[in-house]
Amino acid sequence: MEKHYSEFICPQNFRNLADWIFGWPNGVFDEKIETTTTNGYHLAPCLPSGSIIYVKTDYLDTFFHSIYPYLTNRFVLITAQGDASAPEKFLSYLHHIDSKIIHWFGQNADIESSKSDRFTPIPIGLNCFEMANGIRHIYQQNPNHTLPSIFGGQDEPQQYVHLLDVTHKILNGHPAKQLLLVNFQRLTDPTGIRSRIWKILCDQQQYTSTFVVCIDKPDGVNISGLPAIYTRNRRYPFWLSPRGNGLDCHRTWEALYLDAIPIVWNSTLNPLYVDLPIIILNDWSELTEQFLRSKLNEIATNKIKNPSFYRFDKLRFSYWRRLILNKSRHSVTATKRENYCWRAKISECCKNTKIKRTERKNKKNFNP
Repeated sequence: MEKHYSEFICPQNFRNLADWIFGWPNGVFDEKIETTTTNGYHLAPCLPSGSIIYVKTDYLDTFFHSIYPYLTNRFVLITAQGDASAPEKFLSYLHHIDSKIIHWFGQNADIESSKSDRFTPIPIGLNCFEMANGIRHIYQQNPNHTLPSIFGGQDEPQQYVHLLDVTHKILNGHPAKQLLLVNFQRLTDPTGIRSRIWKILCDQQQYTSTFVVCIDKPDGVNISGLPAIYTRNRRYPFWLSPRGNGLDCHRTWEALYLDAIPIVWNSTLNPLYVDLPIIILNDWSELTEQFLRSKLNEIATNKIKNPSFYRFDKLRFSYWRRLILNKSRHSVTATKRENYCWRAKISECCKNTKIKRTERKNKKNFNP
């Protein structure tokens, strides 16, 4: 059965906007869904203009080589659910005078925002199949900390849990002695930055004895143990969140949902962090106790005394949903979708298009 986590940013929520999907890892997350992604040659010409196509980032080479040439109408592209970066390698498809891409929304963005006005970075958010229930468990302990829905529509909850208990403790004179949590698997990034950070901050006693706490993280996600892990981690107001195997990191977004302050590195992901309580570093040497205590008081004060200072609506999927749908053929208020090809038989997907049955028949040997 498909699981739904409308209050969070999750890869499958972006996927659920799509008219057609190419490369979703069916079965990995215990979802029982029927898709038609293996019939790309048949389906591609059936998509009406303004349709949304979701491509697993690792499949982009195959998509542009084997699917893109047969698309007959312009479309909105979403790329996610993978560690590969985009769209730098494929910008020619986006900027070509005859480009079929209306707009591209992608995770792990590897270009500066000024490089294309037709590309919008989207956050990796949570792996909701693994993390959402653990965060919901923490929310159940603080049910009175809420914010109203952003748009008041059917695409979002009536209210969101918005934790501020850690922030209140800080402003009430109970600051943590150890400010910074370093808790990640050291070998999951190809650049080696995680190992270098661990060596500097955790293997040198001068840091760990003052304001830094280091807790090694094993491989994988301990789903059943996440409530206890989150409870422990929330003792520390700052969470260091260096890149993982991809540029973006789930830890950044876990922290934001749990009233912690993520610390990230200056990168092409900076547009995602605008107007959010996130610290962006240029160098690890900026991480001094004095700097963190100053930023802690500043951010906590802004959260409580100026509630509109931060754009917490950017943590809600409905914010991103509307950005995407407004570029597509779909209305943001529609409750029923037509030509929803990844959950339909080919005949149902194509029945409202002008493509002839004989044209599809001639393409029967295609196998992407």
